[in-house]
Amino acid sequence: MKKVIFTLLIQILVTISIAHAQGSVFNLNTNGNYLYTVQVDNHFMSTPDRNFTFQNLAPGNHHVRIFKLRGRHNPKEVYSGFVSIPFNSAVNAVYERYGQLRIANILALAPPCYDPYQVEHCNTTVVYQNQPQAVCDAEFNQILGSLNNINFDSSRLNVAKQIVSEKYLTTNQVIQIINLFSFDSSRLEFAKFAYGHTVDRNRYFQTYNSFTFDSSVNELSEFIARS
Repeated sequence: MKKVIFTLLIQILVTISIAHAQGSVFNLNTNGNYLYTVQVDNHFMSTPDRNFTFQNLAPGNHHVRIFKLRGRHNPKEVYSGFVSIPFNSAVNAVYERYGQLRIANILALAPPCYDPYQVEHCNTTVVYQNQPQAVCDAEFNQILGSLNNINFDSSRLNVAKQIVSEKYLTTNQVIQIINLFSFDSSRLEFAKFAYGHTVDRNRYFQTYNSFTFDSSVNELSEFIARS
C-alpha cells in the first residue's frame, strides 16, 4: 500500500509538469503482483504493467476496462466501468481486488480562472448566455442559517431539497450544505439531488471529501457518470 501511495505522489508531480495545458490526465495503479493491460475509450495500452497514465483527456465520462494477465496470452477482464474526468485535472485511481476501482484523489491542474465553465473568471464576473446563476452570498447565508436551526437530518434534508429545487448553487455552496448533515446517507441523498442544480458540475468531485465512507463516494461517482 505504501508503494502505491508513493507511486501516486510521483505521478502527481510528473503530471503537473507535463500536462498543465494538455487536458486532463488519468493515472491508474494496481495492487498485487499481477500484470495488467488497460483500455480507456478507444486507447488501449497493450504493454503489460502495473501503472498506467492516459493524457490529454477531455472532461466527461470515460469508459475504463482493465484486463489481468494470467499468462502471456490469457487476459481476463476484471473491471469495466465509467470514470468521470473533470476539466484540466489529474484523476488518480487504484484498482483493488474483487473488481473495485477506487478514486484516490483528484488534482486540479490549472487555476480556477482558466476554467471556461467557471461563473467567476479571476476578479471579473463572466455571464454566459443561458447560464443559470448561483444564489448570492447574502441569500445563501440565509439558507445556511435556516438549515442550521433544524435539529434532525431527515427534516433538514427535506427542507434543503425544497429550497434547492427552485435555485442554483455552486459546488462550494453544495459542500457547505452537505457538511450540515450528520450521516453519510443524508449527505449522499442531498448531493445526488443538488447535482442537477449546480452551475459548475465540472468541480463536483470536490464534494467527495465530505463523505466518511468510500462506498458513498463510489455511489455518487456512479450517479454522476449516469447523469
